Amino acid sequence: MPIPPEYRTLVARITDRTKQGTLEWKVTKEGASHYFVSFQNSSVAIGEEPQISFDVFGPERQKPFRFTLYSQKGEQIDSFVLGPNDPDYLAITGLWRAAHRKVMRVDEAIRQLENELQDTSETDEHSTG
Repeated sequence: MPIPPEYRTLVARITDRTKQGTLEWKVTKEGASHYFVSFQNSSVAIGEEPQISFDVFGPERQKPFRFTLYSQKGEQIDSFVLGPNDPDYLAITGLWRAAHRKVMRVDEAIRQLENELQDTSETDEHSTG
């Protein structure tokens, strides 16, 4: 199943705005792999969908994702699920990863580590020279 046509533009815009850093994603009550962002009259959430796997080599690494639309009152209005075999799986995974990076402050952590390592290498150069 692809992303439903009525959601295609919405998912793309939310993904772009998330990557630009203009949306404030938060962790949902479901836990660390479920995120939501609020807008003026609604909110959306994306999260890993539970899956039973009978793979003899271990749990399947590519999990399905659920995209959910909520009303202003927090009532679920609509949702869809995309799995690894769906044609738009990469698009929905891209949204989840962008939300995850924002919530977990991945880019900020990388910049901090780079700064620490840069400061350390400059100190090392002066002490060995």
